[in-house]
Amino acid sequence: MPPVLVATDHPQENKAFSFEVEVDLRPELPTIDCESIEVTQETASAEVTDEEVEQRLNNIREREATFSDIPFARPAQDKDLVVISFSGTVDGVARDGMAAENQTLVLGQKQFLPEFEAGILGMETGTSKDIEVKFPDNYHAEDLNGKTAIFKITLHQIKQKNLPELNDDLAKAADPDAPTLLALRMKIREELKTQKEKAQKDKLKDLIGDALTAKYNFPVSQRQVASMAERLAEHTHHMMHQMGVEHEESEEHAKSLMEASLKKAERDIRLSYILEAIARAQKIEVTQDDLNARYAEVAKKSGLSVAQIKSHYASKEEGSEVPRVERLKLELQDEKSLDYALSRATIKIKGS
Repeated sequence: MPPVLVATDHPQENKAFSFEVEVDLRPELPTIDCESIEVTQETASAEVTDEEVEQRLNNIREREATFSDIPFARPAQDKDLVVISFSGTVDGVARDGMAAENQTLVLGQKQFLPEFEAGILGMETGTSKDIEVKFPDNYHAEDLNGKTAIFKITLHQIKQKNLPELNDDLAKAADPDAPTLLALRMKIREELKTQKEKAQKDKLKDLIGDALTAKYNFPVSQRQVASMAERLAEHTHHMMHQMGVEHEESEEHAKSLMEASLKKAERDIRLSYILEAIARAQKIEVTQDDLNARYAEVAKKSGLSVAQIKSHYASKEEGSEVPRVERLKLELQDEKSLDYALSRATIKIKGS
């Protein structure tokens, strides 16, 4: 972090003056002994069950589903696609964003508040009704937090969901690289195994990080900790809102969130110094091949080209003079250092 001016005398033109600044010094670390680290994991198995494969296939069927007119008149039910018009009021006053014409939604997919969707169940085409909906206390529109609204809903159309047959045609439609259902099953099993192995390795890395920071408990800059904790708390709060996680907007909640963020920030900062020390001791470096592999990985996940990803990392963040690629290099170096620590630590299986 940059130095902070904490005191100064009264400078005058052409005269010497004194001042004081607060700077963060790098902590002195002992030699990091990775071979003395011991952690216990829950299981070493990455076995994929038949039920997990079938669940993934069912998800594919849901994704490839189509909707058609119902063959006979019936009330709306779960998983139907409905076309509705609605208008809402709070305390008798209409609000912006609480009305729509010919809105399409699939019941059960949680596109709207649960009470809203539940009110549509049982309605028939051409009918209207009023539904009372209470907004949650953490609703993203703060002026509606905890408010009760009345929605007048008119149901125009009902379509039923049609799931495709589980066959080779579905496999080809879902994945051009899997020409048969058997090939798709095998590919899904391999993907699930890879995901489980990665999740296990990530969990092990967390355990190694915890063990390293517990053993090497040196002091770090509290100014740096506070700055990171503030960013972590803000990010967590934002993500909770985006995910619709209910929580009490109170002083106690804010205090609890900040305490957790301070703890994580101190742990992460201390771990970064430890991993840097490991990198220096073991001469761990980030190569161009490492960067290219990460570019390709990010490109695959994002759907962008490798050239676009490279251009992004070559640019600078607003207010920074350092290209993003320099931060990426530090992240990759930390990852390689953590991999080294994992390769040297003793890993035990719980219960064995």
